[in-house]
Amino acid sequence: MAHYKGAASEAGRAMQLMKKREIAQQEIELRKKKIEDDLKIHNIENKFATHYNAVEQQLKTSTIGLVTLNEMKAKQENIVKERERKLAQKEREKEQEKERALAAKQAEKNKQKRQIQAEELRQEWARKQNALKEEEIEITFSYWDGSGHRRSVIMKKGNSIYQLLQRCLEVLRREFSELKTVMADQLMYVKEDLILPHHYTFYDFIVTKARALFTFDVHDDIRVMHDASVETEESHAGKVLLRGINTFFQRVDGNPLIQQKVMTSIRYQIKTGRKIRSARFRFNKLFNID
Repeated sequence: MAHYKGAASEAGRAMQLMKKREIAQQEIELRKKKIEDDLKIHNIENKFATHYNAVEQQLKTSTIGLVTLNEMKAKQENIVKERERKLAQKEREKEQEKERALAAKQAEKNKQKRQIQAEELRQEWARKQNALKEEEIEITFSYWDGSGHRRSVIMKKGNSIYQLLQRCLEVLRREFSELKTVMADQLMYVKEDLILPHHYTFYDFIVTKARALFTFDVHDDIRVMHDASVETEESHAGKVLLRGINTFFQRVDGNPLIQQKVMTSIRYQIKTGRKIRSARFRFNKLFNID
């Protein structure tokens, strides 16, 4: 009697194929590993072969004629030592190059760090200076219209001389009608016999400690003669007056003795090369005028 064995025979054939594939895969892995080992050995042999070939080539080049075996060995040893020295030198140079690269990289990092620190210090300094400019000070001044009129105003250290003159006008216009149409550009501020330009600030004189210009508290003035070239730490009330200097000279024309003293002072400054502008305001101190 015949039997159907199709399913069992197919299963057996599939199992045999799987085993054959596993065996083939293992053989492939073994061959692959052997090839890799052969390549490693080949590379090492190439290095030694290169070194040996270079030594042999140099030995052939430097050897002329017949030589003894000892001479050949000695020459070969010298060539090998020289080549090894050169190879070691190349390795040292590579290491030095790496060290230089690392040092340059570290130097760049340090530079960036210093720049960051410098910027932080600059910003901190700027904050402190801005805070200083916002501090208030009392400015005592004397308005001159033929006689002195002392007043005081509150200003910030960051304010300019021009802003001071504007504030002075606000105070003085209430009492002096001739100033109602006057602008700050038409006024001058004179401190310690020096005309201060409008664009300077009190902060400029305070931080630089420019003579007595950086203090604004007032001392009684007992000096007979003022001299802008003489350094002093005393501070006196600054003067606010119109730019029309000739007007004030005309006020003393009626007294020949006063006029002669003023002109003598100006001629002396011209002769000695001093600044005339300080002499123009010296006449009010010559005659104890505040």
